[in-house]
Amino acid sequence: MLNKVNLSHHVLANKKRFEGKLSLRSKLVITFAIILLGPALLISTLSYKTSKDEVSNQVINGAEQNVQLLSSVITQYTTAESANTDYLASLINETVYTGPSQTL
Repeated sequence: MLNKVNLSHHVLANKKRFEGKLSLRSKLVITFAIILLGPALLISTLSYKTSKDEVSNQVINGAEQNVQLLSSVITQYTTAESANTDYLASLINETVYTGPSQTL
């Protein structure tokens, strides 16, 4: 079982062994990769979220416009049919209507 002193010694030995295996070039490449990847990941994450929100807003706006257009078409159709019904109803009066067996 490792106690604190042995554990510290073990960690330091592994650190020295790891540091000894990497050249200065490798250390610089790793450092620059970390420095460059951080902002790139941040920018890409923010861009993705912004794009996702924009697409969602466009889909919602498109759906709202389609509903408004459909409502307008239905209103126009029912208004025209109501006008036709009113016109036909105005043609029927007591002298014209003789009962259900007669047609105009």
